[in-house]
Amino acid sequence: MSARRMGKKKEVLREVFLHAKRKAKNKDFIVFNNNLVRKYAVKYGFGNQFDVVKHNTQATLPEEMVDESYFIIHLGRGKHAFIRGSKCGFNGFHLFENIPMKNRIKWRYNPSLMDRLSMSESQTISTVFNDRIIHDFMFGNKDDRILYHAGRRARVSFTAEACPGLEFDAHSLQLEVDAFFEMPETDDKPPILATVEGKKTSASEFEVRQLFTVMQYLHKGVEDGLLPKNTEIHNLYVVSDSPESKSVEWWYHIRIYDYYFQNPRVMSSIKLRKAKEYQLDYQNQ
Repeated sequence: MSARRMGKKKEVLREVFLHAKRKAKNKDFIVFNNNLVRKYAVKYGFGNQFDVVKHNTQATLPEEMVDESYFIIHLGRGKHAFIRGSKCGFNGFHLFENIPMKNRIKWRYNPSLMDRLSMSESQTISTVFNDRIIHDFMFGNKDDRILYHAGRRARVSFTAEACPGLEFDAHSLQLEVDAFFEMPETDDKPPILATVEGKKTSASEFEVRQLFTVMQYLHKGVEDGLLPKNTEIHNLYVVSDSPESKSVEWWYHIRIYDYYFQNPRVMSSIKLRKAKEYQLDYQNQ
């Protein structure tokens, strides 16, 4: 997104936030809807009103929100809410943890034909599976069985807390999933389902809501008896980046972060399970 368009997006959100805050009785939980967003999107000539409430980093939010750690959650049916995170020490975003040198792995790699065309976010996830990187990450064993499920759109309803004491209800909330990895149950391991969020970015943080909402989709499946009660849910963030020149030896890096929620009903309870970086080397095959 261009700097000019990003500036417009921030101005639209600033107006929406200030308008909604003035009208709200509860400043910790400020509900607003798509009609209000549309009003200010039209005013500033911002074409995609739905993009106004989507933010991957805190840096794209207006200062008025950042000052009190306000962040956005989606409630479904055209409604959203500004949450004042300063009340609980949570700003809605999570910093990617530093990966120690011992967890940075040089990976012998033979690019597929599709890899040569593009290493987009979706293609990176395919590469993680096709080259059995995910097998090494999850189990340290390339021979373990893992199933790949393509991305999809789905809907989920749930009750949760953005942080302790700030409860919200989401109704028929639409979510987009980049992919799932499934690890069938064995004699020594429970069944594992991993949600996958892929990003090609150099950002230092991500929006927790993205992982939390998709996790709720699986959690509800367990609650409703559609998935086994002992299903272990993992939330993977796959981050890819490459140097400007592909002539350098280690030209492509893939970082995988495995997150979980200490309390599956509390968004702010996100914790890192493990993380590794794979440095893909195709120079010396």
